[in-house]
Parts: sequence; C-alpha cells; structure tokens
Amino acid sequence: RRSKKDSRNNFRPPESPRFTRNMVPMTFLCARFVAILSCFTTNAFQSPINNVQGTAHKLCHLERPTASASPLSIFQRHPRIKLAAANSDSDNENSSLQEALKRSQERSLDHFIEAEAPAWLSNLKTENAEAGLPFSCTACGKCCRTVGEVYLAPEDIQQAAQILDTAPFDFVYKYASHYLTSAPNASASSIEKLLDDNDLWVRLKEGDKATCVFLDDETNYCRIYEARPTQCRTYPFWPNIMRSPEQWNDECRKADDVADINESDGNSLSKLPFWTAEAGGCEGMRLLEQNSVEKEETVPLREAGRQLLEYKLTDTRFPHSSNEISLTTD
Repeated sequence: RRSKKDSRNNFRPPESPRFTRNMVPMTFLCARFVAILSCFTTNAFQSPINNVQGTAHKLCHLERPTASASPLSIFQRHPRIKLAAANSDSDNENSSLQEALKRSQERSLDHFIEAEAPAWLSNLKTENAEAGLPFSCTACGKCCRTVGEVYLAPEDIQQAAQILDTAPFDFVYKYASHYLTSAPNASASSIEKLLDDNDLWVRLKEGDKATCVFLDDETNYCRIYEARPTQCRTYPFWPNIMRSPEQWNDECRKADDVADINESDGNSLSKLPFWTAEAGGCEGMRLLEQNSVEKEETVPLREAGRQLLEYKLTDTRFPHSSNEISLTTD
C-alpha cells in the first residue's frame, strides 16, 4: 500500500485555474475518508443479513445482556475508522472527520430504518409520530445472571482491559474461556498475533451460577460497563426480539413485586411469566398493547433502530465459521 507521502507525490491535479496545490491535501483526505467509509458500509448494506432463527444464530440467541444504554457511535467504535481519526494531521482535521462520520452515521441509520428495519416499526411510527418501544431498564441485574454465551469484539477487549488497568493479553487469560479463530491447529501462542492485528474475539467465562464474570455482586452493576459487549449494549433491541410484536411481547417478564396480581383483575401483567435464569427475559420491557406506559418509560423508535443496526453491523464482523479454542485446556 502506498504511503501518504507517495500518494500525494503521484497525484496529478487537473489543469484548472481554480485548482491549486494547496487543495491537494484536503482532496486526498476526502478521498481517504470516502474509501474508508465505503469499506465499512459495504458489509452492512450490500451483503445479505442473516435471517435469525432461534438458537441457530450465534449471537442472537444469547441471553445475558447488561443494562441497556445509548451505544457509542457505531462508526467511532469500528477499528478502521478509529485508526483514520487517530492519524489525522491536526485537531481541526480530526474534529472535521468526526463530524463527517456522525453525519454519515445518521444517513446510514436513515437508510437502514427505511430499507431494512422491521415493517411493524414503520407502521408504529405511521400511527404515532412520537411512538416509542415500552422499555426502561430497572437495573435488576437479572439479564447478567441468565444462562448463555457472551462474546467480546476486538475493540471491546482493548477498552475493557484499559478500564480494569490490565494488559489485553492478561485480560484474555483471566476473563475469557475461549477464543475464536479460523486457523487450523491453532494454539494459545496465536493470541498475541490476533491481539496485535486487532482481530481477536473471545467468549467470556461464567461466574457462579452462570452469573456474568463482570457483574459486581455488591453494586449489581457491570464492571466494564463502558466496554460491555454489543449483545449487552443493544439488548433488548436484538433482531430475534424485534422481528415482530409477538416476539417483543414474548420477551417481557413480570417483576417479583407484582406477584400478587391476579388474572381476574384484568391486568395484562398477570399473564406474563417470571424471569428465570434458563429462560431469561426482561422485567423492564412492557407489552406493546399496554396503553398506560408513560413516555419516560419508552425508547424512541430511532434510538431502537440505532441499536438494532449496531447489533447487525457487529454481526457482519463476527467470525461465525471460526473454531472456539479453549483457553483452559489449550
């Protein structure tokens, strides 16, 4: 690959009185940004997205997310985009690039909502422009105690290791049970290379009684909240849950403090099951037909679409065909 300097020396601007040599660096920067953006968005919108069917999907059937919150910028989290921003020549250049990335993110989100989001969400918005999905995290921590597998992306490993003030290599061996690779006869020695290439995906260990290894028992909060996995950040806005209103309602659970509600009262909460570690579910979700949900307890449809898109973009990068190599027996 040509270096930045070589590319500029070989660039031949057209003969025009309005085109000066001072414009070449900015033109090159724009070209570089378009190339990077096109590489990132190709997989998201030109390649087919898997139709999730139950547990056949390696990420979508996992049942242990932490409390949901607004995710970091999809584009800022991507390693290729982060590298471009880090290599900018100045603070002004970096700021301009970040603003351009945000605008591109919003355009991509608009495209996704229009072309690929579930139809029932569009219908919901048509019926009510201010409609939202009835969800408000209760911070109960039960989603972190649900049986299931949790995976960390390469960029999440780096951030989580930084939060815990440990080296990425040590982090992997302390908190991961498996790492994913497509290489035959892989060994643990390949982990360092995968870390250096920012291409290492890992499966987290489980604590006692299937509890997430990062759940703090005293505070009931995630110890790597800022770098929690995509499946945790984006829950409950997963493809299998967002496929239909029925799937959404099936994920709803009755909280322990409403155990005394009887079906004879006519309250729809009485029909909901309780949360269990095996079946999972979420007490912060409400049935879509409930009209009594306060606006403060809903998530705007655009934000729900944003998190669904982040999940799907991460899924396009997830190495589904890789082997899972145990770190305990390797």
